[in-house]
Amino acid sequence: MRRVAAVAAALSLLCAALPAFAIVSDQVVDHAGDSYGPADLLGVSLATAFEETQVGDGVVRTPTALTIHIRTSAQPRADGPTLLYRLRFESDDCSSIIDAAVRGPASSPTDPAMGEVRWRGLSNTCPQGNSGVTDSEWTSTIVSDGLVVALPFESMTSQDLEILGPGRVIGNPSASVRVLMGPSSALALDETAQGADFEVGSDVPADVPCTEGCEGASPPPPAPMPGLQRGTPYEMRGPGWISMEVQSDGPDVGFVFHTDRAEAPMQVSGFSYTSDTEEFTGSFTLGLYGSSFYEPTFESRAVVADAPVFEEGLYTRTHGSEFTSDPSMGAGGEPFTTKLVMSMTAARLSRWTLLVEDDPGIHILDYEVGSDVRLYVNKDFSAAANASSDAGVAGAALVGGEKRFEVDDTLLGAFSPVSTLGARAYDLSVSTPEGDQDCELKVGGGAEESCSFSDFTGGLRYGPGSYTFKATGAGAGPFGWANVMLFVMDARLPR
Repeated sequence: MRRVAAVAAALSLLCAALPAFAIVSDQVVDHAGDSYGPADLLGVSLATAFEETQVGDGVVRTPTALTIHIRTSAQPRADGPTLLYRLRFESDDCSSIIDAAVRGPASSPTDPAMGEVRWRGLSNTCPQGNSGVTDSEWTSTIVSDGLVVALPFESMTSQDLEILGPGRVIGNPSASVRVLMGPSSALALDETAQGADFEVGSDVPADVPCTEGCEGASPPPPAPMPGLQRGTPYEMRGPGWISMEVQSDGPDVGFVFHTDRAEAPMQVSGFSYTSDTEEFTGSFTLGLYGSSFYEPTFESRAVVADAPVFEEGLYTRTHGSEFTSDPSMGAGGEPFTTKLVMSMTAARLSRWTLLVEDDPGIHILDYEVGSDVRLYVNKDFSAAANASSDAGVAGAALVGGEKRFEVDDTLLGAFSPVSTLGARAYDLSVSTPEGDQDCELKVGGGAEESCSFSDFTGGLRYGPGSYTFKATGAGAGPFGWANVMLFVMDARLPR
């Protein structure tokens, strides 16, 4: 079906020198011999950059970056609005796009910066989420026959390496050039067909073994590899969760959460389950409240003991910026296997890590990662006048503002008290696919109850669908602190 009017309007935003394009389905493709060279795609190539290090008479080749060469018949440029040079691909059950921006004279001030590289997932199954991430180390370079994107492995989080790291497969890759029509709209000018799968690192030549002069020679460190490994921090971008199945030959399993910089309100949580029936056995939550930045470190430690249940550490705040934990917590018991979900979220959170402590008796059997975590406090359910405060001013009422959350697998989370100053009551109503639920939360006087969403099995499981949360109550705590906090995530266990 030809959409002549829509295409004419889109192309009018480009410069007058840009020729007309023929319409085929919902794609714009070149006329043979009558194309706009900077957007005329010839193909896309993928390669692994690597470094060579001499070790004696041998050579060690270390993968350093994934490179993407989007080839065009003329050097890329934008003579009107911003153009996006895009790679689309699949990895496992995640479909992703990587965009490199080329600005023009008609670019909007809100468009991506010249050369900005943004990676965005197209579903919640993508570990980096569908909002998109950028990194200052990711570059795009215009060359005579196209545009080259470089994504260094050292700049990637563990989460990124799950999709783009050595050994991972870039499936069904295709390229397109698109004109940016607005914050969330880009019209295709040209597009390639899907190409052959590419295994990252498979094109790096084999090392040359050292036979002479090897003694005392220091080989380079290996390239960062994807995977959750004992004793190695697993790094995430922004809010997220990690679920895992862990076997312990000893009495417990220790974990350390760490972030260099985060803005409260902030929530760290963990849920534990039996390995065979996935029955809920315990949880912990640690919240930071107010509106301060915490730096240089926020660190907490949690131990899963043999029950298996969580034991909370003793958390100490020093100098208003650093949190540490009592290193002596833990409990004796028998070996066990458990499934766990660990998460961190905050008002602003760039990167954080989860470390499974390096004990040879700990075995990570399987794991999953995800990024769909949300955090709501008083201001999210309060009057517009309180919206500028992180939690709403003292005494401000929760007037029933609504928050909606879409779940693909299982809803986990809790509606929890924060401040115990003064006896107050709050009500959380939840519209679920199975009907409405209601939870009364009492705070103060030593009596407090939490509304939790924790089960993967049984009658209390909250499965796929749309959930709407509405909170009412007495208001915020002193100095703008929240009295209540709702955190929710769409999580799944290793199967």
